[in-house]
Amino acid sequence: MPTFAGSSDSFYSLSLYSDVFKEVETDLSFAASNVTVNLWTPAVGKKFILKGCNLRMVVTTVYAGATVGAMALLCDNTIATRVIACIGVVGNAAEAVGKDYGVFQEDFREGIISAANDNTLRVIFSATATSGITAIRGTVWGQEV
Repeated sequence: MPTFAGSSDSFYSLSLYSDVFKEVETDLSFAASNVTVNLWTPAVGKKFILKGCNLRMVVTTVYAGATVGAMALLCDNTIATRVIACIGVVGNAAEAVGKDYGVFQEDFREGIISAANDNTLRVIFSATATSGITAIRGTVWGQEV
């Protein structure tokens, strides 16, 4: 456990500390609804504490028949467990290659702790589409406890 200069190992000091940084370089490929990609799977028996993220979504293969208004959700394991944030919304049923959903950047300060041990931080895209690929790039960070 680290010791912080000028402070004790108090909860507050430890709550500012991040020792897990996960680079995200993954693709969401549509063939059904509720397409899921894992961003962070903590060690067995542990929970993640999400302290922050910086994620960008860009369409790399044109969508076909996508649900307009469908959301890409940053979730604690499942939509039913906890939705942490919406990181993108489909604006066109045939989103074009290069469509950039922008950067979702958030500092969760002391963090959002997963609801249970062994939960995975995921992006779940609630869109239904016959085809299409969206690249997700960036970083998520925090701790495992």
